Order: sequence, then structure tokens, then C-alpha cells
Amino acid sequence: MSLLLLALAKWIIILILLVYQHRRNSGNLLLAGGLLMMSLFDINHYLAISGISKHLTAIFYLYSSPWVTLIGPFFYLYIRNTLADQNRLYWMDLVHTIPFWLMWANHIPYFELPFDDKLAYAEQIHRDLNAVREPSHYLLIGHFPLNILRGLLSLGYLLACGWRLYRYFRRIPEHPEVPLRQTKLTLRWLSFFIATLTIVSVFYVLVVLDMKNKHLSAASFQASNAYVLLLVFYGPLSLSLLFFPEILYGLPRAKTAITNNPSTVIKTSLHKIINPEDSKHEVEDVDIPQKHHPTENDPFQELANRILEYIHADRPYLQPGFSVTDLSIQFEVPRHHIDYCFSRVMLEKFTEMRKRLRVEHAKSLLTAHHNLSMEGIGKESGFASKSSFFSSFREVMGMTPAEFIRSTSESADMLPG
Repeated sequence: MSLLLLALAKWIIILILLVYQHRRNSGNLLLAGGLLMMSLFDINHYLAISGISKHLTAIFYLYSSPWVTLIGPFFYLYIRNTLADQNRLYWMDLVHTIPFWLMWANHIPYFELPFDDKLAYAEQIHRDLNAVREPSHYLLIGHFPLNILRGLLSLGYLLACGWRLYRYFRRIPEHPEVPLRQTKLTLRWLSFFIATLTIVSVFYVLVVLDMKNKHLSAASFQASNAYVLLLVFYGPLSLSLLFFPEILYGLPRAKTAITNNPSTVIKTSLHKIINPEDSKHEVEDVDIPQKHHPTENDPFQELANRILEYIHADRPYLQPGFSVTDLSIQFEVPRHHIDYCFSRVMLEKFTEMRKRLRVEHAKSLLTAHHNLSMEGIGKESGFASKSSFFSSFREVMGMTPAEFIRSTSESADMLPG
């Protein structure tokens, strides 16, 4: 049951990575792929021991085995791309699939069996777990050497990951473009991840060696100290991302120089109107304060300034569909770099800044002399609907647009003529 729960925990993390993070940092798809391969192994092992369903066992047994060999390659490519701050894969990366194809060829005798024979074999496994050692279902190598090679393959990839990590962090002074805080976070995360995977792989090999000459059963696995220790380290590994949520931003790097004099107030002209026909509704220039504070020695300061300059000069927030993806395309940088600038440098969520700037523009239109309706002002300010305009305006200003007009009129009447 513990393996099933760990598999479910992996599926939760996988769903988070796929649904929430695939656009923000697509390199995390490799991490999701490695976790998916691990969950297949968990489910296969659970079905064989529990005997809960002969149909599921017939489907998962040996069919999932070749995919497990991709755990090492998925994690290796994830760590390589994380350190290089890229999401690219190369043709040469197909070399990492060779063990998968060899494993697939090794299981051809089982794959060619009619499904009824596979069901009968699944029943045999449920009656006696030692049936998994049946040599007739393997073409090249049998059950024991196969599991040993699988564990050694994972250890080999993890040693390669550790060597890459060691080489990278030996050269930290050569990477001044990487924010120090993110560097430390990445060091902690990847060190924990590689170390835990290595320990799990070592205990996996020890379990295989321990079970070589033993009668296989659920009781024999539970009595194995190596198996118990394997589960002890396997649990935190399955839930590790929940303790390192920030790593989902990836390892951003700036491609530009550092500036030490960021402006905290940017003057912008609000007389541009998206619709040329409405250009007669001009308003005065205003100063829009920014929740923007310099971050010590952060190389993303310059990129953050460029983002602010673009936002205030071109006012893309007046387009209803304006999003972080648009900024990513505009500056030709990964989306998680933009996310980092907002969360760590500008210290304001993108959605909050966009809403605030739209409300500021609406305020300037409300105080100008024009014939626009409330709905028209909302559309001119980038709001998709009248309701979103009213709710955002009230949230930012603490009053409705009509109340704002009355308050400005009363303030004007109190001025000396």
C-alpha cells in the first residue's frame, strides 16, 4: 500500500508540473517524465505483490519494465538543462534511449503471448511471486541480472549528474550572471535530489542482491532491512518538490549587464489611445509610482528596468489579452525569467501591476473631458468587460468609478477661483 501512496504522490506532483508549470518552464517536463517512469515501477511492483487485479498485472508487468530504464536519462537531461538554463534536446540525446530499446527487445517473448496467456501468468504471479523469475519470458537476460543492470544504469546516470553539478558549482565565480539566491537554491535542490536518488538506487541494488536466493513474497520484502530503508528514502523523494516549490522557476540567467540606478518612478504619457478614432480623448501626462526596489547585485535588475520601460512607453497593458507570455516573446527570454523579474526584483505580481496601470489609465480618462461611457473607458483601459473594470477599480481605489468622479469634482470645487 505504501508504494501505491507514493505513486499517487508522484502523480500529484506530475500534474502540478504539467498543468501549472509547462509554460513557465518547459524544462520541468523532463522532471515530470522521470517521476512518471518511477510511478510506473511503483504501480507494477504494487500490483505484483498485492494481487489486486490480474488484468492490470497482465498489462503492467514487463510492459512497464522498458520505460523504467528512462528514469536515469530523464533526470540527467533535466539536470543538464537546468544547469545550462535551456530547454533544448539534441539528436544525440537519442543515445540515452538505447537501454529502453534493448529492454523492449528482451521482453518480446512476453509481448507476443496472447492476452489470455498473460492473464494466466498474472494469476500465477499472484499465487506465487517467484513466477516472475520464469526465464521463458526473457529473450536476452533473465530477471535477476536485468534488475541488477537496471539499478547500475540508474547509478551511472546519477554519478554523471553529480559530476555535472560538481563542475558547475566549482565555477560559480565564472557565472556572475546567475542570481546568487537562485544559485544557492539550485545547489540545495539538485544536491538533495541527486543524493536521495543515489541512496534509493543503492538500496534498490541491495534489495535485488538480498532477494536473489530467497523465496519472493510480500513478507520477505517487508522483512528485508534494505527494502525498509529503500522506502524510508523513497518517501521524501516523492514529495521533494513540495519542499522546494521555488525551483520550478528553473535557473534563470541574465544576458544583459547590471545597472545600479533603477528608477522607482517612471513618467509616462497617457495620451496614446488604442483606437485611432478616439485619439481626441487626450489626457495629461502622469507619474505612476512603481513598487520597484533595487535588489542587491541581482543581474535581472537591468531586464526588469527594460520591462518597465517597455510597459510604460508602449502601454501593452491596454490590450485585453496582455500576458507574461507577450513579455517573454517581446524580450526573447524564457517566461520564467519574466516571472523571476516580477517576483524577485520588482516585488509585485504581474497581474497586480497590470491591473494597477489599467486603473491609473482609467482614472486619467475619468478626469478628462470626453464623451466616453463607463464601458468605453473600461475597454480603453484594457479591461475585457465592464464588470472586471468596476471590480478592479474598486479593489485598487477603494471606490467605484462614479464615486471617484464625484470625489474629484468636489475637490475641484473647493479650489479657490
